[in-house]
This record gives sequence, C-alpha cells and structure tokens, in this order.
Amino acid sequence: MKLLLLLCLFGLSAAQESAGSNSAAHILASKTVLNQYLVQKKDLTIQYSLYNIGESAAFDVQLDEQNFQKEDFDFVSGLTRVSWDRIPAGSNVTHTLTIQPKDYRIFNFTATRIQYRTAEAGDAPVVVGWSSAPGDGQIWETNHFNRQFAPHYADWITFLIMTIPTVGIPFFLWRTSTAKYEVKKQRGSNTNQEAKKQ
Repeated sequence: MKLLLLLCLFGLSAAQESAGSNSAAHILASKTVLNQYLVQKKDLTIQYSLYNIGESAAFDVQLDEQNFQKEDFDFVSGLTRVSWDRIPAGSNVTHTLTIQPKDYRIFNFTATRIQYRTAEAGDAPVVVGWSSAPGDGQIWETNHFNRQFAPHYADWITFLIMTIPTVGIPFFLWRTSTAKYEVKKQRGSNTNQEAKKQ
C-alpha cells in the first residue's frame, strides 16, 4: 500500500514537473483511510494530506471528493469540497472527513481531484491532479463484525453458567463424602483414645 502511495506521488510529481518549470508550485496529495476495520453504520475517517514540494506557493487550492455519495454514506463531519487560498512552498495541509457507511460491501476508494493555480494572478495556469487511491476496502456488516471482534461477554457468562454443574456437583459430592469420613475418623480416634485411657 505504501509503495502504491509513493508511486502515485512520484507520478503526480513527474507529471507536474514536465508541465511547468522547477520553480512552480507542486502539490502531492495523499488520501488515507485511518480505520483499521470498516464497519457498517460506524464512523469511517478519511484523511487528505496535501504537500507543496515546489519552490513557490500554490494558490486557490481545491480538493473535490466525489467518491462518497449520499445514497451510500451518512456524513458525520468534514466536507467533500474544501479550498485553501494558498499553500506556501515546503508546507502541507490536512483535511479529515468522517462518514458512516450505510451498507456492507467491498468499496473502491478512488482518487480525489486536486486543482490549484501556480501563481496568484487570476489568469495563472490551473494544474489538475489526483490524490493517491487507497483502493478496495471491505465494509463489514455490523453483526458479523461484532461476532468476530466483540468481547463476547454474554458467551463467557453462558459458558461459566454451563460449567458450574460439571465442576460444582462433583466438588459438592467430594466435599460431603470427605466430611462424613472425617467425622467417622474423628469418632474412631476418640473411641480409641478412650479405650487406651481405660
């Protein structure tokens, strides 16, 4: 995954370098899914990182995410369209989008469109690029995810209740039988001692 990200960033950098001079702004963009597990109806966090590796500032920077539709996702926080007036040379900005998948399936996380100007003037050339694409991700059904990864307290309590008879009954029988023999043994030793005394 990291290799794919580096190749995308390198490709975007090379394409932008051939399009402009070395002193122009060059923005590399990465799109990362921060969750380890993607679960239906639970928060899913996407982080966008934009790096200006050029020698001048990038102006009117726009991030346009069109991968997430309202039919498939509920939007919790963040925006799908974000803009920055400028990103200085050698700096970076991040944006976070939190959504909740409505359904479970394999979902293809595609690249996000990035657009910016290489100069502050309104007639400056517009550069269009794409972020890295995280690729396919399995969105788990909530019940299936809970069966796999939940602490299973109810299962453990049921297990303990079921083991009480198998452990408790033999222990109770052993305890009562040892108590009987100890009483008989004590009576026997007391009568022996009394017989010796006489």
